[in-house]
Amino acid sequence: MNKLLPSNATILTKALSDVLVPNNSVRQLLISLLRLSSRSDAQLVWLAKLCYMPPSEVLINPELLLQSQTKHLLALIDFPEFCDDAQLNEMAEKLAIENWEPNASDTQKRAQLKSACVLNDARLLISSLWDPFLCPTPLLPWLAWSVSVDEWDESWNEELKRQVISDAFAVHQVKGTPFALQKALDSLNIKTEIREWWQGENPDELPRGTVQVWALINSNLDEYQQGMLTPQMLKRVRRIVESVKRGSIHIDVQLGLAFTEQVGVVGAVSSAVFKRIDAPNGVGVKPPKLKQHTASIGAAETLQSGSLAISGKGVLPPKPTGVSSVCGATNSHQSGHYTVAANGVKPEGVHKVYCVSGAVHSAQATHISVAGQGILPSNGTGNEYLVNVTRQIIYQHFNLQGAA
Repeated sequence: MNKLLPSNATILTKALSDVLVPNNSVRQLLISLLRLSSRSDAQLVWLAKLCYMPPSEVLINPELLLQSQTKHLLALIDFPEFCDDAQLNEMAEKLAIENWEPNASDTQKRAQLKSACVLNDARLLISSLWDPFLCPTPLLPWLAWSVSVDEWDESWNEELKRQVISDAFAVHQVKGTPFALQKALDSLNIKTEIREWWQGENPDELPRGTVQVWALINSNLDEYQQGMLTPQMLKRVRRIVESVKRGSIHIDVQLGLAFTEQVGVVGAVSSAVFKRIDAPNGVGVKPPKLKQHTASIGAAETLQSGSLAISGKGVLPPKPTGVSSVCGATNSHQSGHYTVAANGVKPEGVHKVYCVSGAVHSAQATHISVAGQGILPSNGTGNEYLVNVTRQIIYQHFNLQGAA
């Protein structure tokens, strides 16, 4: 490496060049993941895009991928198609990674292996210092300072820190606009709804020059999963708003919480005698949106009875949505009852989807009901799908009605 130094290089520079001897072991390990002789044309195109090379030229001469930069080859570790679990353990053994756990999660092992590759290659380490997703964790605060991150907290998890650094340039590029405000809050995992004074049906609702920000704080923003709506949280949101907004506008900040609920059963089920899921009932002038997801994936031995109900009542109920799916092999499905109902002066659209995919040995009784009642019921839709192999259906009942 001394041959690359100028003739007037200092003694310290020459000493550092002796220490930073190029280590090609990491590059050779990454090149071994290419396996060009066994790749299909689709995989070669995929590799070309990952390595920032023209796919047309790579299809003609796949050997061009061997000239890819090491930092581009590093992306192969993220894809099981190019680096499976056995190769992960083999590379970890060759790099002598400390605290390597073969039984750890796939995501954790791939992140640990990428960090080890960066730390074991001097040139890769230098080129990764300015990459928010490859920079060593202890150097992230300095990288955040160098790209002028406006809000930084050491209590954030590593993933959030890297995302904030990655979004810093986009925020500064459009700083002073509502998009920059939304981008800055989104990088902190805060969903926002922004409305300027001239938007909406009533322009006089907000004073001229006012921007209203609804900040929906997610539960995973706080590392300790507690104290989500605290004075500190409000101060943090206001600091972000003040650092990004234009000086000529006034910001009205409103805080809220956004929750989603999903119920799922995944894997092999021996016996389920009775299953009942009732979605929340909405009663009032304008109840919130109701959304229910129920999924059973895998092999089920017996599912004797199942019930799913979604209902909304009020002057203007929103759109209730229910999705129920069973995917895989089911030996016996004796009884299923699914109900979606909306009652009110003007019920909105009701949508119900029930899907069974895979091999079904026996489906003895299935009842699906979609109903809308009120002065002006809107469209109600109900769908049932039986896909693939079905041996026996003894009884089936489907009901769709609307009453005014």
